[in-house]
Order: sequence, then structure tokens, then C-alpha cells
Amino acid sequence: MSLLLNTPLNYNFEKLAVLPKDLLNGRSVKDSELTKIFGDMFEAYVAAIILSDPVNGVDTATTWLKQLWSKTLEDEIRRAEREREHEPRVVSMARNIVNIWRSRQDIKDNIEADFSIGEYSKTLKTPKEQLRILIGSKGVKIAYKDAAPESKSKDTKMPIFTVGCYLDGWGEKDKQIGFGRAPGKREAGEKAAQMALDNKKLMKGFVEKKKVFDKQMEAEKEALEKQEDQERKLQEAIAAAADGKVFGLSVVQN
Repeated sequence: MSLLLNTPLNYNFEKLAVLPKDLLNGRSVKDSELTKIFGDMFEAYVAAIILSDPVNGVDTATTWLKQLWSKTLEDEIRRAEREREHEPRVVSMARNIVNIWRSRQDIKDNIEADFSIGEYSKTLKTPKEQLRILIGSKGVKIAYKDAAPESKSKDTKMPIFTVGCYLDGWGEKDKQIGFGRAPGKREAGEKAAQMALDNKKLMKGFVEKKKVFDKQMEAEKEALEKQEDQERKLQEAIAAAADGKVFGLSVVQN
């Protein structure tokens, strides 16, 4: 039986779901039908994990699935590699061609998806993005790195990562402004950014410094544009003089 059938059975999905009695013992249905039914249930369960948490749902589901399937998938990959060692050369070439085509198709689909969700993603910003927009600027670096050794959850026995949010800029050097703990490093990093955002007093100080810096940069930009405009007008005047055209008069050449 496949992973999509074994996993729901191991988690007693058939007892939690409301199903006809003949499905519970599998006597009146084929294995393929059971696989489809329980596979759909499992996919719906994973989708619920993701949709219930727009920020961290994907990381939570990914971490869980890695723990759940890592050993089984490792065995299957090794078995597939052994089989490929003995397959005819023409089959291997055909497999490579198919993989290349799929890779190109995946890239195309991802590009189309980026364009389709572009407007939506502007309004749905993660804590990391919010923090970058709020206090990020030229020469300012916000980094996320391990803040403590990896540990394990007492309840799930899954690894727990601690990630810190560090700031270089606005008078600070590698200052930790937040930290987060989660089963995945990405999720922990998002929590660290959220902790920094929740520190209103700290954020207010950095925002004020950014405003001063932005005004200074804008003034320097305007001064540079003015200087470039003056230089451009000077060059035009020099060019006009070289052509014998000054103040609207032309020099008649014999």
C-alpha cells in the first residue's frame, strides 16, 4: 500500500471520519479505491494545516511531512536508484528528456503564478517583509541566524529551532532585536521578526532615524540632479558657441 493510504490509517483517520462501515475493513472495495479515499482525506488534512496559518502553515506542514516520510522516501529513492542502474540506456535517455521538460514546465508555471499573485502579495506581507519595509534602508542589514542550539519538543519530539533577528545599522552592530522558536527555521525567523515589530518603543527609534536619513538622501539627490542639470546646460552652451550660435546669432562663414 502507498504512503497516502498507510499514513491516514496510522493516524486513525478512518475512526475520525464519518465513513460507510464497508470501507472500514476494506473487504468490499479495492485497494486502489481505498488509496484514493484516504489519499484525498490526507491531502485535505495537509491543506487545512496550511490554510489555517497563512504565515507559517507551509513551514509547519513541510516539517511534519519530512519527519513523517523521510525514512520511507529514503528507502524508495535507494530502491529506484538500484533499478535505474540496470535499465536500458534508451530508457535512461528518455527519462532525462522527460525530467528536463518537466523542469522547464515548472519554471514556466512558477513565472505565471508570480504574475497572477503579484497584486495579492503586495497586501499580504510576512513579518520579515514588514520589518524590512519599516526600518530597512541603504547600508542597513537585517539578518536571521541561529540564536540557540537545536532542541526537541517534549510533546511531539520534533526538533525546535531558535532563530534570532539581528540588526546592523542605525547606530547598532549585530544587535539582537527579536527571537523566535518553531519546528522550522523559516517559521522561527518570522516569529523573530514579529517580536521585533511588537517592540513599539524600539521600532519608533529606528523609524525616526530612518526618516532623518531618508530626508538627507532626498536632499542629496535633489542637489545632485540640480548640479547635473547645470552641467548639461553649460555643455549645451559650449556646443552652441562652437557652432557659431550664441544668443540666437549665427556667424556667416565664407
